[in-house]
Amino acid sequence: MIVLFISCHSSKTPRTSGSSKIELSNKERLIAGRLFPSFVMLNDNSGGFGASVNNNPQQRIINSQPQINTSQHSRIAAAIRDRYKTALRNCQDGECLARAFSITPEEVKIFSKHSYYIKGDQFDIKGDYYKGDKNEYRQELQDAINAINYIFDVYLAGKKPRYPKIDGASFAINDPGYLKKVKSVVEDLKRRNGTNEVFYGLPWLTALKLLELNGRDEAARYEPLAEINNAAYKKLQSTQWDKYKFSAILVPGLGPQTLGVSLDPGGARRCELAAAQFRRGDAPFIIVSGGHVHPDKTPFSEAIEMKNYLVSKLKIPADAVIAEPYARHTTTNIRNASRLVFALNMPSKKPVLIVTDFFQTTYIPMMKNRFMEELGYLPYREISKSKAGGLSFIPDISALKINPLDPLDP
Repeated sequence: MIVLFISCHSSKTPRTSGSSKIELSNKERLIAGRLFPSFVMLNDNSGGFGASVNNNPQQRIINSQPQINTSQHSRIAAAIRDRYKTALRNCQDGECLARAFSITPEEVKIFSKHSYYIKGDQFDIKGDYYKGDKNEYRQELQDAINAINYIFDVYLAGKKPRYPKIDGASFAINDPGYLKKVKSVVEDLKRRNGTNEVFYGLPWLTALKLLELNGRDEAARYEPLAEINNAAYKKLQSTQWDKYKFSAILVPGLGPQTLGVSLDPGGARRCELAAAQFRRGDAPFIIVSGGHVHPDKTPFSEAIEMKNYLVSKLKIPADAVIAEPYARHTTTNIRNASRLVFALNMPSKKPVLIVTDFFQTTYIPMMKNRFMEELGYLPYREISKSKAGGLSFIPDISALKINPLDPLDP
């Protein structure tokens, strides 16, 4: 389960920070909410009281208010601020900037040492009472910092991501014009209200700006999902789940390899198979899953195009199709569908049917090692061949855990 708040203390009673709240643009807030929810919540509660709600539809958890000991917090923030100032003056390449901008292991260790968990009522996505522990919230802090540092590695230092052909930077490493833009935006960030007062302020906003400079807003391009799935979300409220064997039919996306092609013929065929399964009454909804993947920076989302095909060409009712427009791989097709099951209060013990081509149907059951390598966990409790044809799986709550090493679909 995701626990999103951190707190720190000394031997004295902790004091709530009086620092100013960092103002975020709408787009920054949407992307930060998916990549760094712990920092968003800390920022929202800067100097405030009471509970806070993470409204990400895939990670909706209520948390108690954090408290911050200002002395420890300010000491780390000052060290980072000084390091940024020196780097902007002296660094001549991306790797130098990346190392200076990153939050160091020593800083993480200091902060974690003076951390503790303020217990409060926590409710997971199903509304169940939940209490976290200090190890979980410390891991959330570490994940957020890992996400920031990973962005610096890939989009500044030139480290290759796991899939460089579709996830890489938009600029050549050490391009003088790019480095000049980076330094310029960081200088602007230093003047933003509240940025220099919290340890995560400058690194957090700098990472967001690097994604912006590289045109990498894929993580939140369709937020809020309720807007593109409005009809289906309304239908959820009156669905009689007992009538169906499956909660949904999942159609994994297939990106075309040719620029300018909106829907791969193989993706269309998967939609046709899913439509036939839907008409048999196996499930009340079809989840089409896939982001802007192939070719690199394509303007077409696999999920959006598949939804259009299902509704316009195959005449499936719009209120029966849910678009999940973020997944970039087979692993995240299943993970993100699992997240939607929990987020939308679908019956999580009811299986989800995967409808796809023969090759992917054969391949998915053999992907356990890839799931563990890319996500660190299995987002399902079991996966098996279905008598209805294809595969089925039972979602697991671990699917809600953020992947800090995938800033385009965390």
